[in-house]
Amino acid sequence: MSKTSNTVWFLLGAIILNLLLMVIFMVGGYVLLAFIYKGVETPGNGIAVLMFLFFFGAIALSWFVYSKIVKWLVEKHHLEDKISPIFSSKRGKSQRQRQKKERIDNMSMKN
Repeated sequence: MSKTSNTVWFLLGAIILNLLLMVIFMVGGYVLLAFIYKGVETPGNGIAVLMFLFFFGAIALSWFVYSKIVKWLVEKHHLEDKISPIFSSKRGKSQRQRQKKERIDNMSMKN
């Protein structure tokens, strides 16, 4: 398989993983909310605010866990050379290296 097709399959799997994590965290949050408000007959506006917070909290938590899992998978299976880069920098690598060297030289001159 080519790097492009590997990248497409990797991204499809990552999207499914992220959506699955989001659903798991949302359902878990709403189940927790149901246990918190189990005996309350009229929960009032507090439950609406908590549902809103659980919704965005689930999105943030799923994104955090997803990014950690993807980084771990890329490092564990050495996927840098098997998939093509999704985002490429506008500056070339040699330009970045020159800028880094210039910063180091400037710092050493100041000291």
